[in-house]
Amino acid sequence: MNRMEKTLLMVRAQGQATDFVAELATPNTVMFAAMVQIKPLTVKHPISDAHTLIFTSSNAVRLYSSQTKQRGQKVLCVGSVTQKTAENAGFTVSNIFETAQNLISFYETQTVHHNQIVYPRAQIVSVDLVKELTAMGYVANDIILYQQIFLPLPQDAKTLIESSSVVLPVLSQEIAKRVQAALIGLKPDDLTIICISPKIAAVFDDLTGVNIKISPKPDRVSLLALVKDSLISPI
Repeated sequence: MNRMEKTLLMVRAQGQATDFVAELATPNTVMFAAMVQIKPLTVKHPISDAHTLIFTSSNAVRLYSSQTKQRGQKVLCVGSVTQKTAENAGFTVSNIFETAQNLISFYETQTVHHNQIVYPRAQIVSVDLVKELTAMGYVANDIILYQQIFLPLPQDAKTLIESSSVVLPVLSQEIAKRVQAALIGLKPDDLTIICISPKIAAVFDDLTGVNIKISPKPDRVSLLALVKDSLISPI
């Protein structure tokens, strides 16, 4: 089985999916079938006296930076793409973490509790960082900048899954749940789901007839490498 026989199925929001495919640089056929759209929300002006900003998504960076010219805050990011987006927006990133849990662990070791921490975020997040930080004694607030509008898996994507060799990357737990539900009743021909973490892979524990692979590290570089390898190698 060679590379050209496998199709990459992207179910992320269109902008993020396009960036991912560009970075992957694969000659394989790609089907874009977004299962989520990003809807910016009307919010008050970002908190101006923030000592520290926490970004866990590039969408949050873009929306936050479009509403304020302030760039002097300490910035912590989860993920290399978030970091690059923040730096491109003019922020200086002082710390980068692979996962939100790594960021929480970092704060658990700090002896000085700076005020004010602001977490610009999506309406739905997998980890409530404000709750976690507040429990440690920090003063933290969030700003909900956008809403995720979840969409069903398109019929042409279902047809592809039942008739072709398909590689499907999954980077969020919410999308994983919806992919899992969409696969109920389908008979995949040759489907490989690439999960960025064991937590996301666990969503598919009861799924049969599908090959589940987990990135060796929960970061973009490792995920891209595994996706590329899966597009080349036989299952």
